[in-house]
Amino acid sequence: MARLAYAASMKVELPIPDALFREAEKAARRLRMPRSRFYSQAIERMLRDLDVEETTRLLDEVYGAGAPGIDPAFRRAVRKALRPKQRGEW
Repeated sequence: MARLAYAASMKVELPIPDALFREAEKAARRLRMPRSRFYSQAIERMLRDLDVEETTRLLDEVYGAGAPGIDPAFRRAVRKALRPKQRGEW
C-alpha cells in the first residue's frame, strides 16, 4: 500500500493582531518557511509546552516540595529535564 507524502490538513481563519501578524511574517521569511508551516510549528510548540506544564503539575502533586524521602537533587533534575528547551539548547 502506498503511503501519502502529506498529512490531512484543515484550513482555518482567525483574527490575529496586525503587529503579531507582521512579526510572524518576518520570522517565517527569515526562516525561509511557508506561513502555514510556521504557524503549525508554533502551535505544536505551544501544545508541547502545555503538556510539559501539566506533567510538571502532576509530578508536583506526587513529589511536592514537602514530600518526605524525595532527594532535592532528584527533584531539581526532574524539573530541569521536563523544562521546555530554549533556542540553541540541546
